[in-house]
Amino acid sequence: MNEIEILKVIGNHPNVVKLIEYFEDHQYFYLVLEYVPGKDLFNFISTNKLEERHVQYLFKQIVKGMRYLHEVLGILHRDIKLENIMMSNETMSAFLMGQAIPKFIDFGLSKVLLSDERSSDPYGTLMYCSPEIILGKPHFKSTDIWSLGIVLYVLLTSRMPFVTMDRRETSKNIVSQRINFNQSSWVRVSNAAKELISRLLDKN
Repeated sequence: MNEIEILKVIGNHPNVVKLIEYFEDHQYFYLVLEYVPGKDLFNFISTNKLEERHVQYLFKQIVKGMRYLHEVLGILHRDIKLENIMMSNETMSAFLMGQAIPKFIDFGLSKVLLSDERSSDPYGTLMYCSPEIILGKPHFKSTDIWSLGIVLYVLLTSRMPFVTMDRRETSKNIVSQRINFNQSSWVRVSNAAKELISRLLDKN
């Protein structure tokens, strides 16, 4: 019911999946959602090589959707990741023509917060979680911003920051490890993009 109520509040925005209708019987809820024919963003970038100018356009659309959720509606998504962003078309040619746009999906962990309200609920996918989530501290909109920083990092480098095979070590890295822009994956990335990554992935 929480997800249904969140989707009803969201209404219609080009960068967020739309709830068409829902039904309930004695056993199930049935959600009828907007059909999005493309791939999720993880699979889209796995089959399409993106240059920084492509990432810039794509990320701007993602931020538009996040700004709508945060500033207009006061909704925290709380599970931002590549797999929860769908592309409205799966082809690179459609993307280059502006016909493949990203859409947020999966609002099962989302929450509405007032302007001065915080939440302490544990949530999310570890590799996208912010330091405050790892540390069990109250969180606000900035935790979604951190997750967007992880998304942008992957879009620019095809690598995931902070992650190891060990969950405890991954958690420790999220809290304390600095980003190393001297790695080879950053050679062709602009200073402006690196600065944005640094601001999005601010541990404070």
